[in-house]
Amino acid sequence: MGRVTALAFAARGANVVAADVAVAAGEETVALIGQAGGSARFVATDVSNGPAVRRAVQTAFDTFGGLDCAVNAAAIEIETAPLADCDEETFDRLVAVNLRSVFLCLKHEIKAMLAQGRGGAIVNIASTNSFRSQPNQAGYTATKHGVLGLTRAAAVDYAAAGIRINAVCPGAIETPILLGAIEARERDPRRSPADSACSAGSAGPTRSPKRCCGCAPMRQASPSDTRSPSTVATSPAKPSARTARRPGDAGPEVQRHRQGLPGSPEKREDA
Repeated sequence: MGRVTALAFAARGANVVAADVAVAAGEETVALIGQAGGSARFVATDVSNGPAVRRAVQTAFDTFGGLDCAVNAAAIEIETAPLADCDEETFDRLVAVNLRSVFLCLKHEIKAMLAQGRGGAIVNIASTNSFRSQPNQAGYTATKHGVLGLTRAAAVDYAAAGIRINAVCPGAIETPILLGAIEARERDPRRSPADSACSAGSAGPTRSPKRCCGCAPMRQASPSDTRSPSTVATSPAKPSARTARRPGDAGPEVQRHRQGLPGSPEKREDA
């Protein structure tokens, strides 16, 4: 999904910084963008490491002059047992990659956007597990609930600075992560995607990464091979006018929140 997101942004004219722990896959993504006439830079990054994330964000400034949009897409799904049988190392790894990474990316991306003073837009890739669980996915579900919580909190904190923060919550997307989870649970990945996904504990039919992640650029403006989790930071040559908001001007969602009107975060959560 990270690769398809990067390609989608590049196709819309954005300069792309792709940050990934998988060096070969990340460099291949940048090469694909270049072959299509786009501009991109790869930074080898462990997104669960604060200094590494900070370096990746700084690369957007050093290479392209700033950071206007970001997509935080790193995730793993490695559980094969119910909660009581999930070992602590597996849980800690899930938290590090799926949740800590989003916190760190938000932290450094927001700081960079605040320093620019022209707002920005960030999309976090959450999951339908942000709302409900599936069998043998206690740790994964907890991290995805956390991603949605971080998104909501950051959106309220920084809307007045013109930084829009949203989450996309895809269901079963046919990626190597999903197929690996299916195989780890001793299902046959050669079966139809819908049957395999349901057997692995994912509700509903699968969708392609392109169909899911094409919405990330649209969220930023109002992701082929997807082997590795990645964070994609983008810097358009010309920031979208819709990104800009004067410092101190609260967005409509925060205004509704302050006034207790329908549509505030609390109202939607209770609905």
